[in-house]
Amino acid sequence: MRGPTLRQLYPINENDQPFTVCDDCDPPQELNVSSLRRHSKSAKHLRAVAERDRRIAERREADKKKKRQDEAAREKEAKAAAKRKAEQEEEVQVKKVRGDCMAAAESLIKQHLSSQCKAGEWTQVDRVRRNALGIADSCDGVDMEVVELAALLYRLGGKPERSASDLKTVLGAFLTSTSTRAALHHAQVTFLLEIIPAIPWCQVEATLREKGEWTAWHDTCIELHAVQDAIAIDQLGAMAIARFCAEKIKALSKGDNERHLAEEVFRGILAEAEASTKCKTVRGDIEAKERLKKMRDYLDGLAHEDWPDLKTVPSECSSESSSTPS
Repeated sequence: MRGPTLRQLYPINENDQPFTVCDDCDPPQELNVSSLRRHSKSAKHLRAVAERDRRIAERREADKKKKRQDEAAREKEAKAAAKRKAEQEEEVQVKKVRGDCMAAAESLIKQHLSSQCKAGEWTQVDRVRRNALGIADSCDGVDMEVVELAALLYRLGGKPERSASDLKTVLGAFLTSTSTRAALHHAQVTFLLEIIPAIPWCQVEATLREKGEWTAWHDTCIELHAVQDAIAIDQLGAMAIARFCAEKIKALSKGDNERHLAEEVFRGILAEAEASTKCKTVRGDIEAKERLKKMRDYLDGLAHEDWPDLKTVPSECSSESSSTPS
């Protein structure tokens, strides 16, 4: 059986002759079948083939390089995602540990207040905590955990002369608990035990200066100043002043005009608080001035509420009463 002819293997050109095209050459060349062998061994063709092979090799190398880059990018992204996940898990764990520690501190101070029949004063401690954190947040390089714990536990400092070793005994169960050990390192515990006894500075500072024990640390410790200012600011709040007024009025009232007695007590307590309040942080000083202004504005407003005679009423009220139909 005869095989296929050239006409069957190759296309036919315009001269009715079988031909082929060399795509390796640039531009491609149309060749007769008879000249194909000779052309394939020519220098021009060999250069074209070499150039083709070079381009193919370059494309392959570029594809390999891109593949490696894509793999490296995917690997980098996978590592970054794993790192973010680990950081998120660690952050959640840190928040949980810190939350457990703060919950234990809250429980401790609530038990202490209950034992002294002062359970209602927990709200005051919580206000001091929030104010201290707000002040500390406005400063740089502050240990927020120490500030929060000091604000929660400062009432356990007891007498001003109580030392850090005495306080360590009082806080022993809390400091050795699992939650506290997980949340605080040794340096933070030591720092906390130094801060709490020094917080009531109005009582402690004079004593320490008299003994020559007042140090530069007391003047530069931002954590200590944040809690001190928070307590001072709270004493300028409406809740604290109202409580002080109620206690003093109850002690002084003997059936006199309680309206004027309350105002007199209010002014006296406000003046005393204004004279004794000396905040040590910029944020605390600003907040104290704002609260004092609010209290003074309130007292100044009382003068407009005190009508000297019930028969004398503002003109607005008389005009309204006259226009009311009978």
